[in-house]
Amino acid sequence: MPAFFMRYAGGVIRLGNAPANLSLLRAIALNILRRNGHTSITIAQRFISHDIDKLLRLVE
Repeated sequence: MPAFFMRYAGGVIRLGNAPANLSLLRAIALNILRRNGHTSITIAQRFISHDIDKLLRLVE
C-alpha cells in the first residue's frame, strides 16, 4: 500500500499532500470536460472511457 494511505476499520485515510493533489487533478479534469462542452460528468466519463483517442482529443 502506498505510504500516503492508512487503513482503519471505516475505510482509508489519505495522508500528507495526497488529498490536495487529488483534488487539484480532479478539478483540472472537470474543467477540461467542461471546456469541451460536457455538462454531465457521468455521461462524459462513459463517452471517453476505454477510448484513449477521445481522451487525448480533449486536451489538444
